[in-house]
Amino acid sequence: MKGVILEFSVQKSEGLITGDDDKRYRFAAAEWRATEPPTRGMRVDFDAQDGVATVIYRELSKATVDSAQEIVGELDLKGLDQYYQEEFKKIHESGETYRGKWNWAAFLFGGIWALTKGAWVSALTALVVTFVTGGLGAIVYWFVFGIRGNYIYYTLHTKKKQLFG
Repeated sequence: MKGVILEFSVQKSEGLITGDDDKRYRFAAAEWRATEPPTRGMRVDFDAQDGVATVIYRELSKATVDSAQEIVGELDLKGLDQYYQEEFKKIHESGETYRGKWNWAAFLFGGIWALTKGAWVSALTALVVTFVTGGLGAIVYWFVFGIRGNYIYYTLHTKKKQLFG
């Protein structure tokens, strides 16, 4: 059975899950099998017996593991424009094999776009490359931002990692 944690009390060492079958299941902390603690809104996979959830695991998403073999958790899409929400979902669901479609805003505004998204490493790299190459790097980085802009922003937003471009 799969569902979502509605609440979990550390003091009582118990919680409540709403199953995908629209029924609620109580659970004891001793039934939790994941390494990270249970939190409200977390998707879970569990066995259901007489209104009680047992053998509870955090549901694994379709995302692949990164180089450190850590599973990318649930996406936090709050506060993002609809465009980025859709792109981030596609990137996440593809296991990051899809890197995002062409981003016109990132192409047209380059480093300024990167700074507005918090991707200061990409913006700084573009600036340095531009100066070192006598301005030719700016043309290259326009295309880098256009092609990889969505993935640069996705990586920063979901993994808190800065990319060079």
